Amino acid sequence: MMLSIILPVYNAEKYLERCLKSILSQLFFDFELILINDGSKDSSNIICETYANKDNRIVYIDQKNQGVAMARNVGLKQAKGKYIGFVDADDEVENDMFLNLIKPTNEKEFDVVISHYKICEENTFHIPKTRVPTNIDLDKKEIKEHILNTYYTGGDPVVPALWNKIYNSKFLKRQKLLFQNQKAVRASDYWFNFKLFQHATSVLVIKNANYCYNNSVTGSIINSFRENQFIGFVESQKRLLDANENFQFKIDYNKFYKPFYDNSNQFILNAISKKGYINGYKFIRPILKNERLKSAFKAILNKKIHLKLIYFFLKNNMILASYALYCVWHLMSSTIKK
Repeated sequence: MMLSIILPVYNAEKYLERCLKSILSQLFFDFELILINDGSKDSSNIICETYANKDNRIVYIDQKNQGVAMARNVGLKQAKGKYIGFVDADDEVENDMFLNLIKPTNEKEFDVVISHYKICEENTFHIPKTRVPTNIDLDKKEIKEHILNTYYTGGDPVVPALWNKIYNSKFLKRQKLLFQNQKAVRASDYWFNFKLFQHATSVLVIKNANYCYNNSVTGSIINSFRENQFIGFVESQKRLLDANENFQFKIDYNKFYKPFYDNSNQFILNAISKKGYINGYKFIRPILKNERLKSAFKAILNKKIHLKLIYFFLKNNMILASYALYCVWHLMSSTIKK
């Protein structure tokens, strides 16, 4: 078998049938679809069972909720394909998605083949631009320069995700690559790829963009609030800096801190929404004392007046004043959305 497609499912009834139909309509036929219902509480399990009974390419697994990382590991252990791909249950793929990804492997066995993708809204889409060279067989040195380096330069859209790639299953098994049950935002796929690219010796990016990432879904991991997210952001920064002792990249801290800076600010605003202005202060106060957050503000030096003032208050340990500005920012943002 050429390809195993792993699809974890959790409470995805609204989008699941659309996703399944898109996978089962592929122009490339030599695949199995490993469908893992991870303890859904809605009708996702019924949808999974219905499709599994209709199509013998589907391997259906029903399990208690363990989280998406563990569900993907179950899929990896089950997979029989020479290559492995991933799809998220709230997205969809065009019918030539996997045909285009598999085609280059007919001439050479790559560790990873990567595609561009579409960020899809209700009636429109756009294709994020990548700085990673396209249609070039990247060797180990070029992978370090063009892919691993993006983890230190603010990121690149085609690098961290799982669903715009196919992975050589022998390569994954040789490196004993599995997903860690991390709780930080994007952590499991982000770190899976980070480790993988450190060992990869042959990577190809194709120009096609046939994966449709559904940007209209609310309540996704990125948009949701979880109390331990900021800890995850901080640990990610430390882990990258520790790894750079080996890479020896010259870091532009303005670029390096930008994702952490943006995610931390959004987390604080989300915390205020969740906990309210009064109760939020007790929760956010230790975050505003965090030295890495202060370092991020120092590196970014945003010209917007409210962010300049927040940095002034943070570096002078005026925690209540900085929190008050976040509350004003939250109030203004909420008013604009209405």
